[in-house]
Amino acid sequence: MKRAFAILLPLAAALAACGSKGGVDANGAAAGQPPVDLTPDLASIEANKAVNVQQLIEKALPAAIPDAKTAQYRNVRAGGGGAACGEVSGKTTHGFRPFVISPQGVAVVGTSPTIAYEDPSDFLADAWIRWCATPEELQKVATAVQKAKTDPGLGNLAIPAPDVPPPVPALPEPKPAKPAPPPPPPQIGSFFNSVARTK
Repeated sequence: MKRAFAILLPLAAALAACGSKGGVDANGAAAGQPPVDLTPDLASIEANKAVNVQQLIEKALPAAIPDAKTAQYRNVRAGGGGAACGEVSGKTTHGFRPFVISPQGVAVVGTSPTIAYEDPSDFLADAWIRWCATPEELQKVATAVQKAKTDPGLGNLAIPAPDVPPPVPALPEPKPAKPAPPPPPPQIGSFFNSVARTK
């Protein structure tokens, strides 16, 4: 909020000076005033990201690994949408493992030192692609996925094209219903039989 006022006050002064006798120079500043710099302060933006990453780690990683407060961290950075990405090493991880903390505060820690992009069951790979992957990593992912599609050893792990729906199994033809048996013919009796029944 203070930063907003710091930008707005010189701007307001410059606008107020527009109506004064001095006029406005080519940069939009009042005569005799330095031009107003409206570019964002990148250092403060990066500092805010670092604080958010630290808060996410302190809040979410203890749920994923018990020794998160005493663990070592490296390659920690802000991810897309306010996520946190990096590597963590503690007593329970047995070496550095990649981790992702979503913007909502859900932590996912890898089970190995590398991310298995070719494994469709690796939840960390999905989270890393969504919030942390650099353009170079995304290129590696595309290569790994293409290899997985064409590898005959993967069999049922081959990934279908995204815009082609999987085939729907055909339903068996319904068997025709057996017709109901015809009703029995009516019993027509004679006069003699109807008289004999009444006795």
